[in-house]
Amino acid sequence: MTLAAQMARTVTIDIAKDFSAEPFGRYAAHGPASGEVFRARLERYIRDGSHVLVDIDGVTGLSSSFLDEAFAGLVRHGCSRQLTFGMSFRSSPSGTQAILTTLKYMSARRPRIEQ
Repeated sequence: MTLAAQMARTVTIDIAKDFSAEPFGRYAAHGPASGEVFRARLERYIRDGSHVLVDIDGVTGLSSSFLDEAFAGLVRHGCSRQLTFGMSFRSSPSGTQAILTTLKYMSARRPRIEQ
């Protein structure tokens, strides 16, 4: 699928409005606002070939465990290429930086990420 075709099918997920204003926790056992639950939602759209625009403004905070499971978890589940080309973020600079730092850390821990 070309990048233009993928961008034509953009799905926007506003975390605060569509998921939770207070996302927390790593695993689904930690509650319905966990990173694992959010990652599952992202994976469905990404594997479907949609471009996902994640809006992280409006949340009260983003814990490192939520960020790691939601976004670096995509890398662990084989979505690294899709993550690079199939996702973008809308947020304040500090929110985007938190996600990028998490992904950079995960990439350093797993130098052989599936492409």
